Amino acid sequence: MRSKFLVPVLVGIVFIAYGEVTLSAGGATAKTRIESVTILSGRALVERVGTIKIPAGESVVSVEYLPQGIDPNSVRVSGKSEGKVILGGVEILYQRWAPDTIRKIKDAIQRIKDQLAELKVAEDGLKTRRKFVESVAGLGGSKPNGEYLVVTPQNLSATASFIKRELNAIASDGTEISRRRRELSRQLDSLNEILANMTGGSAGRGYQIKVPVEAKAPATLELRIKYAVSNATWQPRYDARYDESTGKVKLSYCAVITQRTSEDWENAKIVLSTTQAHIDTRPPELFPWYLSRQEEIPSYGGKRLMALPTMEMELAEEKGIPKRAEYESAAPQIVGENVVFNVPGRKTIPSDGQRHQVMVAEITLDASKKFVAVPKVSERVYLTAHCKNTTDYLLLPGEVAVFQGNDFVGTQRIDAPVAFGEEFDIAMGPVKTIKVERKRTKRFRENTGIIGQNVKISFGYEIKVSNNSRSEADIEVVDQLPVSEDEDISVENIKFEPEPSKRDRDFPGQLVWKVKLKPGESQKIRFEFSVKYPKDLKIQGL
Repeated sequence: MRSKFLVPVLVGIVFIAYGEVTLSAGGATAKTRIESVTILSGRALVERVGTIKIPAGESVVSVEYLPQGIDPNSVRVSGKSEGKVILGGVEILYQRWAPDTIRKIKDAIQRIKDQLAELKVAEDGLKTRRKFVESVAGLGGSKPNGEYLVVTPQNLSATASFIKRELNAIASDGTEISRRRRELSRQLDSLNEILANMTGGSAGRGYQIKVPVEAKAPATLELRIKYAVSNATWQPRYDARYDESTGKVKLSYCAVITQRTSEDWENAKIVLSTTQAHIDTRPPELFPWYLSRQEEIPSYGGKRLMALPTMEMELAEEKGIPKRAEYESAAPQIVGENVVFNVPGRKTIPSDGQRHQVMVAEITLDASKKFVAVPKVSERVYLTAHCKNTTDYLLLPGEVAVFQGNDFVGTQRIDAPVAFGEEFDIAMGPVKTIKVERKRTKRFRENTGIIGQNVKISFGYEIKVSNNSRSEADIEVVDQLPVSEDEDISVENIKFEPEPSKRDRDFPGQLVWKVKLKPGESQKIRFEFSVKYPKDLKIQGL
């Protein structure tokens, strides 16, 4: 028989405004709305507007339920009316209130806690039932009213059925209790997380503004309240797509806005200001290859750290891809040393601590492409687009989501601001249209010297690069030679075919070949070297 505690608990979660910021004067009350929000680094400048009727003579307009995170020193009030209205000095007071949404969520949390407590009582009751059934199964294991409970041949079948039925019911009810506890715990965690994101520890507390006014006759007053509030920020984010047919990079410039100010920005004009208040798509890098005396290093289980595999994606065919909808751009404005973006239209950004993305602009950049191969590390070949910022937009540091056609390849970052006219690279990830293979052609060890006191090991490598694309390709092939840090270790007999285009470009020992291949062409690169050292010397790095 199922217990009454199995009645389900349904928790409805509805996101609504935490509390209306209202105006009141002379018994009249009116709502306000957010006209605009200028988002800086870590804070926002909010402008609210409300219209209210005021009586003739002296009165006080009260603005209530402003968030706790505002800077009282930043509050500015201005008014507009058809008749003559004089505003007095602004008084800012601390205020407490209980927003409806917060109260409802807290009530739902308490109901869940009550249900969990009821489940605990029911679980304790099941334990008592199990003990009683186990006592019956013990053939006289209990003494109700001072008498033994004895199982006889006459009641054996009925007793066995009773025990089986009860144990099955207890097990079923116990399973249902566990299921309900898990479900309620998930709901409780979700509500607690929502509450924390919504409040940021400040909902239910804030400020009230009182503005003395004087009017010669009854009037309608439009009041504007401006203030700075903390717990708001925005970060640039980009989508980059390389168009093989045009040789251009399409860059979607977005802003990711996060705010926990305890007030929703509903249908507001958004302004972004630069004022200060893992899949990697780039090719792997080589580091100097040094040889030195081997030091005794303790081993920890013989394990080595392995590099994570790189996601491999093919270039998508541009044919058949539907055209993307166009966005209205936010024209940048330079204000002193800062850049301001006026986001087109009006946006709603709730105070939930979540990431909300808005479009700033879609821009097209001329790009020259090159392919980079580091076959010692990986046989993948990476496409890099070299771009110049010819737009009026300052490209701020931020994450770049890289696409080849409509396929997501991975992410990288713009690490430093790219000003107007500056050049920068966007790594577009690995491609399959260019092939590279590296193999060792020689590894020969010999003793040298008059009595064989030295060891010389000779190495040879061959790299084959193939262009399987439909257009001519500029390819950088990067490899390296070892570099000795010890006078007893020498790197000699170095041979190249062909000679590298550059050596030691970024670090000692680096080799760079610049290869230009027509469609269907291949080229081989060969190089050799020897390492010589005393035979009793242990070499580290070889």
